[in-house]
Amino acid sequence: MDCGLSRLVGGEVVRLSALLKRPFFIAAVYAVVSWIWISVSDTLLYQTNLSHRVEGIIDTAKGSVFVAVTALLIYALLRVANQRLAHANRAEDACTESEQRFRVLADNAPVPVIDPSRTVFVTFSDCTIERLS
Repeated sequence: MDCGLSRLVGGEVVRLSALLKRPFFIAAVYAVVSWIWISVSDTLLYQTNLSHRVEGIIDTAKGSVFVAVTALLIYALLRVANQRLAHANRAEDACTESEQRFRVLADNAPVPVIDPSRTVFVTFSDCTIERLS
């Protein structure tokens, strides 16, 4: 979900989607928005000439709405984080399973298995070395 917005942070251009993944940035935005909401809504409420009882009711409702909205936002963030974690766990499990299948294949191969990703030119499994001896 890249909206194309970017900003200069510490001398480098960082996309807004990357900033939203940083916990400090999320907490700072939350703090600023919360402070603005509380300040503006309290100022507007106290400028009205309502009785203290009505002001108290409105103030409680305002706080309740704020708590409900922020709880929903936290829920949404945690749900997305949990989905990403579950996806990463599934990918890691698939990788582990693939490595295990490859190990079984290499251990039972009738010929040497070449692994070009290592500095060793040819990797022999224990079973292949036993069969070659």
